[in-house]
Amino acid sequence: MITIIGSQLNPAHDALEIYVSGCRRGCPGCHNPEAQAFGKGKSARLWMNESRYKFATGTFSRVWLLGGDLMDQAPHEAHEFIRDLRKAMKPGMELWLWTGHGLDDIPLRLRYEFDWIKTGDYREDLPSIGVAYDGHDGEPRPLVLASSNQQLHRITELCPHPETTSSKHPSLMKMKPLLSDVFPASRGNSWKGSTPLSPNAAPA
Repeated sequence: MITIIGSQLNPAHDALEIYVSGCRRGCPGCHNPEAQAFGKGKSARLWMNESRYKFATGTFSRVWLLGGDLMDQAPHEAHEFIRDLRKAMKPGMELWLWTGHGLDDIPLRLRYEFDWIKTGDYREDLPSIGVAYDGHDGEPRPLVLASSNQQLHRITELCPHPETTSSKHPSLMKMKPLLSDVFPASRGNSWKGSTPLSPNAAPA
């Protein structure tokens, strides 16, 4: 059973952050060690019933699923939770997944429910990396990922035929990994020595 530790607003990225309980990766230096154990918090269904009103407040335009790792939960339960979120979200809201898994590890029926996916486990020995995503105004917005092996992907179309692979499908776009052209000062700091744009832009 998926359980939710809690949620909070992230004004810097206009996002509601939802923290899923449970991760099997055990990355050294994990920034959310309290989210590694399974079964903490409330059931996803109870959390949705209690939190549905939040989606009508107009205080955020993005929903970030962090943790923990949603992809370490039972796939059918993850799919049900995602669909419940989509029903509650207003049109135009973006759904983001923060996962330590690779893109090809995410089942297609789950992958194409998201607008953006951050992939890759946290590597304590690597520096943080700056990426950019499209803001609602069409301008690039900077975001710091915890280690340079991680990637941010834009998912732009509905699920293709199951035999289509991510390497062949044009709707999967890996965002430019460095911001040197747009935000020249975005590279060079280690994660622990930097000030991330979101204090919770931590490894999923």
